Amino acid sequence: MKYIITENQQEKLIQQLVKSSGYKFALRVIGSPEKVIELGFNNDPNEFIRMFDNMEVRKLKSTLWVYSLNGRNIMLYNPRKKEVFVDYNDFFEPLYVDFNLEKDVIREITKNWLLEKYKIKVDKINFNPINQSL
Repeated sequence: MKYIITENQQEKLIQQLVKSSGYKFALRVIGSPEKVIELGFNNDPNEFIRMFDNMEVRKLKSTLWVYSLNGRNIMLYNPRKKEVFVDYNDFFEPLYVDFNLEKDVIREITKNWLLEKYKIKVDKINFNPINQSL
């Protein structure tokens, strides 16, 4: 039996794989970053970032908020310091390495996205691995 997958279905399948299991896992399954970003995100970094539009938000401490996607911590936000820590592996590395964006460009589009989607205005963005046991 053969299955025919349309382009639209393929895009959704790749995006769901990245959302549910992480970007690095998707690379292992799909085979190459070029295929993941082309077939899953139409070579558009903004489309990749929009994948994080519906994160679960929970308060960790009085000054720290955790943003998660399918159980994986993606972002920590400290409103008092107007500072956000965004996961290196699932967020920054694909934009920097595979979409070939400069760090300053990533910071700028991330700031704009945070303000537009989550109404978070930040002064500082850090890209680090996020502790998954929070």
